Amino acid sequence: MAEGRRADTGRRRQRVQTALAAAAKEGTEISVTAIARRAGVDHTFLYRHRDLLGQVHAQSAEPPTVPGGRGPVVSRASLQADLLAADARSARLAVQVRRALRGLWLVRELWLRLLKPRRRGLPNPGGPAAAFSEPAHPTVASGPGRTARITDHRPGRPV
Repeated sequence: MAEGRRADTGRRRQRVQTALAAAAKEGTEISVTAIARRAGVDHTFLYRHRDLLGQVHAQSAEPPTVPGGRGPVVSRASLQADLLAADARSARLAVQVRRALRGLWLVRELWLRLLKPRRRGLPNPGGPAAAFSEPAHPTVASGPGRTARITDHRPGRPV
């Protein structure tokens, strides 16, 4: 009985290796599930046989081939060169973002110092609206022995 199991395991191993070679040649998906399905074995069979699992993982890490077996669409070296170029581009973009943020910070500081009206009712000596400011409401002038009268300090208004 043990000999029959060994023979069955050998046949399954051969089917997995055949399925792996065919998938690599055709350029189809190479994953544990896909290879197990193609070989007609359960995926746990691959996990029990670490050497087959290593082959599946090694093949899935390789770039896919063009259908017809003409070789890989891209090489590992070209992928690494693309990754290096993308990394350099992201570093350049990070520098540009830092410069833009620094410029925005300087504009904000300029706005806060020169253009933003001062708080606590203090006049803004350099603000553009200082020459045209009007009180929001007319004031009421009254005191002991005086009747209340409304005074309007806006130019061109009768008192």
